[in-house]
Amino acid sequence: MATSCNATDHLNDLACTCTIKTVDPSLLVAAAARAVAINPANAPSRHLMAMAPDDVVLPPEHLAVLTNKYWGKNGVTLTVGFLDNPPADLRARILAHMNAWGTYANTHFAESNVDPQVRISRTAGDGYWSYLGTDVLTIGADKATMNLDSFTMNTRDSEFYRVVRHETGHTLGFPHEHRRKEIVDQIDFEKAVAYFMASQGWTREKVISQVLTPLQDADLNATADADRTSIMCYWLPGSIMKNGEPVVGGVDIDKVDADFAASIYPKPRYHAVYQQGDPGNGIGGYDLHSGNDRAFAFDYDHSGKTDHIALYRPATGTFWILKNDGGTFTPVYQQGDPGNGIGGYDLHSGNDLAFAFDYDHSGKQDHIALYRPGTGTFWILKNDGGTFTPVYQQGDPGNGIGGYDLHSGNDRAFAFDYDHSGKLDHIALYRPGTGTFWILKNNGGTFTPVYQQGDPGNGIGGYDLHSGNDRAFAFDYDHSGKQDHIALYRPGTGTFWILKNDGGAFSPVYQQGDPGNGIGGYDLHSGNDRAFAFDFENSGKKDHIALYRPGTGTFWVVRNLKGIFSPVYNEGDPGNGIGGYDLHSTADAAFAFDYDHSGKSDHIALYRPGTGTFWIVEKNAP
Repeated sequence: MATSCNATDHLNDLACTCTIKTVDPSLLVAAAARAVAINPANAPSRHLMAMAPDDVVLPPEHLAVLTNKYWGKNGVTLTVGFLDNPPADLRARILAHMNAWGTYANTHFAESNVDPQVRISRTAGDGYWSYLGTDVLTIGADKATMNLDSFTMNTRDSEFYRVVRHETGHTLGFPHEHRRKEIVDQIDFEKAVAYFMASQGWTREKVISQVLTPLQDADLNATADADRTSIMCYWLPGSIMKNGEPVVGGVDIDKVDADFAASIYPKPRYHAVYQQGDPGNGIGGYDLHSGNDRAFAFDYDHSGKTDHIALYRPATGTFWILKNDGGTFTPVYQQGDPGNGIGGYDLHSGNDLAFAFDYDHSGKQDHIALYRPGTGTFWILKNDGGTFTPVYQQGDPGNGIGGYDLHSGNDRAFAFDYDHSGKLDHIALYRPGTGTFWILKNNGGTFTPVYQQGDPGNGIGGYDLHSGNDRAFAFDYDHSGKQDHIALYRPGTGTFWILKNDGGAFSPVYQQGDPGNGIGGYDLHSGNDRAFAFDFENSGKKDHIALYRPGTGTFWVVRNLKGIFSPVYNEGDPGNGIGGYDLHSTADAAFAFDYDHSGKSDHIALYRPGTGTFWIVEKNAP
């Protein structure tokens, strides 16, 4: 009689083994072709091919069996669905254990009800099993790719570690460790057949295929020696071993597993292309010795590339702009400290803020918008060969811009693509804590609202903006190359929303909280959390979200797959930052930057006001 997989006896639990499911023979060739298309390294090795005689042509079915099923060096994000609708707490618990591999490797599993790639059943009596790696994509959409026999919230916690993490390892393409030749050679063949036929109800043929057929080490991406405590290794009783010593097997991901997974699916790594401090001398002559220093990326020479760095020091009249020549930064504009600001805007208030803006609908962020919350002051400057002059000016004191009065010290603004033109030529303004949100269009210097709400108001698209901590930025949600969605978040509460715009009607495409669980695994539970749009894939699209927690070394980048967000880079909390920059100061700030004049904001600039610290990091080549 086969052992029940929901038994309460620990030894019976260990005896309840797993089967790697194989695709239907009629689909073997197609599954192999898919595996190689996803990851060319899956192709049968030259070593095994060379084993065939020169006059023998291996049939496609034979080659298919020799094909590996790994997902590739760029990592893997898979959506997960549950076929029998288990309760939310059980789904979350299973997903948490599946994502344990992501602690070490570039892997992530996210629940989805729309065409999930991994489909989990809990069919009683069917045992524990999974298809291997890329084979899951060959299985019919209405069929399970993994079975967790009879799992409930009452299942022993140790079984979630042992079974869910093991089956997830198969989904990632990891075979059974106990089929390494050095372990199989120590198994008594007939005793093993008798044992597994009795304990599992398997046929002789199944025992041979699942336990007694060694993997070819020469064709394995594998550790040098078999790992007897691997999560991918069965417990094998001493009664079937030639030396009488049991193979203890794994009850959780061990260090060898973790290191191997990290080598197969390495997490992206960053390195510094510019670094200075802490303490340091800043960048390009700008010393960054004030705790009030601020910086942003700017298109100085009307190239369509935000490949210059603007730095300013509110309340002192200091404003610099730096160009980059192969990592050497020099000023193309400099004023102060103390100074007279830029283009007539004096920068004499500690509240002054600035950002790059496309004033003339050129598709270039080559104007500078400056504003002074609480005073109604708003200016926009154009650049003519280093001479800045206002194309719009109001205050101090003044009446703001386009009807938005800028009379609150909490007012914030950013450039936004309202009409899906690919141009950041509208201005979004909001007042956290009041529900106030406006968007202004520009017609030859005359600004008028295309969206307005409050003060007080109801926010935008269902997001109420009732917290003084609310923050917002423009984001490319649908990989269109247009930052025509609005991301809003509330640090410390797990709240994160993303809104689409349909002719002025905003509605959420992503919403979480308040309170909530953040986005893509990043919990947003700290009041210091900050976020910005970033081009992670060097695509020219700011369609990823970078999130960081100053003072803790925490930095994440999450990507979007049809509304499912998952990390492509995650470090901390606590952590070691990114690219050597430790993010250990609560003053740390970051933004996306075009370092190499590529037209892509695919580098990250990080700085620490008051210390002279400024770094720029880029992603290592795969």
